[in-house]
Amino acid sequence: MDEMNLWIPHRLPGLNDYDKAARSHRQLGAAMKKEYTELVKLLSIKGRYEKKLELVTSPVIITFHWRERDARRDPDNIVFAKKFVLDGLVTGGVLPNDNQKVIRGFTEAWEVVGSWGEGVMVTIKQLKGEAL
Repeated sequence: MDEMNLWIPHRLPGLNDYDKAARSHRQLGAAMKKEYTELVKLLSIKGRYEKKLELVTSPVIITFHWRERDARRDPDNIVFAKKFVLDGLVTGGVLPNDNQKVIRGFTEAWEVVGSWGEGVMVTIKQLKGEAL
């Protein structure tokens, strides 16, 4: 597949959420990262089982379309969740790694949708003619 999509139907924590957890107790930040990385991993495994996702074999450009319930969070706060998404895609068997050899770039967009339909659509586009 040249292009694959993964819908994550959850509001992922932003940098402020993670920072607050990490400052309140030394293990809460790690627990938050583990929880949301695991969520993306499970969604990735489900996508692979349903044949909507497969292991990436060439470098990729990843697009994140963030759907927010309101406009309160700053974009740089929102996109912090990329860390959870990329680590989940690696542990879920979609990306072989999340280094610069595999990921060549990101594009991002934001949209306010209200409380129904918030989440993030992740589009993974493989670059043709290049191997990892």
